[in-house]
Amino acid sequence: MTDKLTVVLDVNIIVSGFLRGGGTPLEIVRHWEAERVRVVLSEHIIATVLAVWDRPLFAMRADRIHRALAVELMYEQAVLVVPDPSVEGITDDQEDDAVLGTAVAAGADYLVTGDQGLLAIGSHAGVTIVTARQFLEILDTE
Repeated sequence: MTDKLTVVLDVNIIVSGFLRGGGTPLEIVRHWEAERVRVVLSEHIIATVLAVWDRPLFAMRADRIHRALAVELMYEQAVLVVPDPSVEGITDDQEDDAVLGTAVAAGADYLVTGDQGLLAIGSHAGVTIVTARQFLEILDTE
C-alpha cells in the first residue's frame, strides 16, 4: 500500500477491537497500531467509546491495560476532527449522524462499522461505509 487509506472507525469497531478475544475488529486495530491506515476520530466517538466501556458488561471484558492502550492510541495515533454539522438527518439516529459527520469532515475513504443503519446507506459525500470484514478485504487488495 503506497498511500494510507483514511478511515473512521465506529464505536463498535473500536470497542470490539480492544476486548479480549480476536476477530476482524482486532485485525483493524493492529493495522491502526502499525500505522498502515490513517484513523480519524472525533471527541464524540472517543467519549462514546469510554462511556460504553463503563457499562458493566464491557467493564468486565475490557481490562484497564487494554483500555489504557486504546485511549493512548485514540489520542496519539488518530487525527481528531469536529464532525461536519451539515450531516444531520442522514440516518435515523443522531449518534450515527455524528459518526458519519466525522467521516465527512475527515474526507475519509471509508467508515468502518457494524451498525446496520449506517451500512444500509452504503456511501455518503464520498465516504464508503463498510463492515470490518469488507475493510480488511480492501486492505488486502491495496
